[in-house]
Amino acid sequence: MNKRGRPKGMRATQLDIQRRLYEHPDRQKVIESIYRAALDDDHKCQAVAMKLIMDRVLPVSLCDKDADINKAISINITSVSSDDMPQ
Repeated sequence: MNKRGRPKGMRATQLDIQRRLYEHPDRQKVIESIYRAALDDDHKCQAVAMKLIMDRVLPVSLCDKDADINKAISINITSVSSDDMPQ
């Protein structure tokens, strides 16, 4: 038997956790801690905090919907010889 998708009851559990987080009295402290970590260049979890914020600010689905955004980014890599470098 090939089962697909989430295990039974998983979505209800996710919604319960989400509800409890929204209702928790210290939720603002958590958000402030994430922002502080994202802005602190010496914080060991800076990249994770930035990713959490950016995942909420600019969801990937936004880029998928607008094909022009993907076409606007262009990266060109060329070799540089010693003759081209300023001295």
